[in-house]
Amino acid sequence: MDQDDTIFIITTETFRDIKRQSTVYYTIRSKYGIVKRRYTDFYSLRKCLCKMYPTKPVPPIPEKHSFKKLISKPLSYKNDPATINLRTRLLGSFLNNLTQELVFRESIMVIRFLDPDERNWAEALKTPPFTSLPQSIFLSSPRSPLQPNPYHSYFPIPPLSLVKNFDSPLNQEFRPSELFFRRILKYLTHLHKLNKHFENDLHRYNKQLVGLGGSLNIFSLIDTTISKSNGTTLDENNSIEGVGQSVDSSFINLERFILHFVANFKEPIMELRSFCMVIINLLQYRKLKELQLCYLKRIIVKKQTRTQRLLDIERLSQKLDIALQQGASQSPTIANAIRNLEAQPSVYQSVYFDTKSYADDEDSSAEGVNNLVASDIVDDDDNYSMSENNSINLNSSALFHEYRDQRVWNMFSKVTQNIQAMTPLERSLEIQANCRDLQKLVHCFQLLNDDVTFVSIEIEKSTLRERQYVKDRFLELLENFKMILCIYSRSNQIAWENGV
Repeated sequence: MDQDDTIFIITTETFRDIKRQSTVYYTIRSKYGIVKRRYTDFYSLRKCLCKMYPTKPVPPIPEKHSFKKLISKPLSYKNDPATINLRTRLLGSFLNNLTQELVFRESIMVIRFLDPDERNWAEALKTPPFTSLPQSIFLSSPRSPLQPNPYHSYFPIPPLSLVKNFDSPLNQEFRPSELFFRRILKYLTHLHKLNKHFENDLHRYNKQLVGLGGSLNIFSLIDTTISKSNGTTLDENNSIEGVGQSVDSSFINLERFILHFVANFKEPIMELRSFCMVIINLLQYRKLKELQLCYLKRIIVKKQTRTQRLLDIERLSQKLDIALQQGASQSPTIANAIRNLEAQPSVYQSVYFDTKSYADDEDSSAEGVNNLVASDIVDDDDNYSMSENNSINLNSSALFHEYRDQRVWNMFSKVTQNIQAMTPLERSLEIQANCRDLQKLVHCFQLLNDDVTFVSIEIEKSTLRERQYVKDRFLELLENFKMILCIYSRSNQIAWENGV
């Protein structure tokens, strides 16, 4: 990326919104100009990018305010300087990481986000292409999200019970990558906890250095006053003063070390940890798309099997009618029995669909898909673990919004009518309905199969590339830590050599 393409968040300002609540605005400077954006604007941008590019790893952003922060600082948690400074650095990193990828750098969404003419981002979200984005990434095509296909509304959402134990030869090919990122995520999560404890220990140690340096300086002044009044030598006093100066230098060096440690190791580890979550979410999305394909195939097979049984019984019934008609023409007893049966009222029940049972499965499916895709390892003590905002956001109402159409609902409903108890008219109506549904489902299967192929290829490319990036980045951060530790140690050595 060229130097001119670098994006900076230069200042932060706090204003009152329409509801008279304080809101922090981040001033962004880019090659397009200067624009102000809120944190929620960054959040909505990333959400739109995830829908627009479901197979691309969208860089993470810092997490929203935690409940712990809300309880500890109910009045000032939004204006906490530490939180604002952290978000400033991480949101700037988010924008620069976006512009490093060609597909994001040339995206109209990113360009409009950085455009100074787009002063109100909430109003911009009410215009295309944002309004053309799908409500659910599982009921749209990942190849062309802005071009809706009516057949995508017929895609089924598999039940939760199928997700846990689902596996396939294709899924096995992605299993090593998933295990790699989960293992790295586990290490980075543990390392992040250690970094927090280490930083707290450094701050406590720094406070002790302040107390020690102050005590030595006071003792040196008192000793100097006593030495002058008694006319004694000041050699011992100079030694105490030298130690005090060395302690003061250690305090300054430790302050610098903490700043470099946070900026060059702790926060980058947070970003790398969140980035691993993004890749894991991509792999989970691919798995769910494949499961969706297998589930659709099972529905088609079941509907084909039932239709074939209905056709077989229909043909058998026709043969039986022909045989009875032939027998009736030859036997008055058989003809009389047929007339008695026709005079009796029908005892058959009409076909009905168990919509309540399907609705229960539907709700559990939505909750399960949400929990699976957003199942990140979150540190409860971490106020900025950057996890919830970077998972694929699935809303049950959005997932099943398309199932309001009764015809779509019935296509996947559970038929509870016994075939043997159906009348010829009922069998004929269901055969016709099943044939119409099968035509749509077969076309849906072809579309979904192409989607799964596309998703698998694109995510495989992304995971292979990002796998190497995570390795290189982690080694680079370790080198950074070694370098700042060596600089701190050398500075302290020089301070004590000169002071004593």
